Amino acid sequence: MPLGIARLTDVTFGICYCHKYPIAISGVIISCSGTTYAESLGFARIGDIVRASCGHTGVIITGSGIDFAESIGVSALTDRTTGCYVSSIVSASGTTFTE
Repeated sequence: MPLGIARLTDVTFGICYCHKYPIAISGVIISCSGTTYAESLGFARIGDIVRASCGHTGVIITGSGIDFAESIGVSALTDRTTGCYVSSIVSASGTTFTE
């Protein structure tokens, strides 16, 4: 089933482990492709950064396709991050999709 491609500013939700007690928290994608766009926002790819609303970060580790312009996996709805902030992508493009 095709999934919407994740882009700069799309939302994530997960757990931030860099607190005395881990907290459930939302975040946003803060880095992206400089050459490939969906709805005027850069594609999120494997290796791009996500920032939780507490300020801690995670790195996107899964992708569903390839950004051929940069030879990097493109991330989509439900793809995951790891690091201090472990999360899933919960918003994405409604018009540009990947498998």
